[in-house]
Amino acid sequence: VGITGPIEETPDEEIKRAFDTNYFGPINVIKAVLPGMRKNKGGLIINITSIAGYMGLPYRGIYSASKGALELTTEAFRMELKQFNIKMTNVAPGD
Repeated sequence: VGITGPIEETPDEEIKRAFDTNYFGPINVIKAVLPGMRKNKGGLIINITSIAGYMGLPYRGIYSASKGALELTTEAFRMELKQFNIKMTNVAPGD
């Protein structure tokens, strides 16, 4: 979910909504599918991040942070899941 505006003026509820959608939503889906992937001895998870997750953009800081968090969490998951033949990657579209 996109969110724009100066960080200091962004209501906490909007920040939480962006992170719930862009970060916690994918994490919850991943946690839900991992048991089945382990049982099947493999799988592939593709997360949609954003090129904005590689840098803080003015007036897009919350969006960048939520996508950057998913990017880094995917990297950690990738290493944790390698032993189970579960692969994980990101697609980071941009303008």
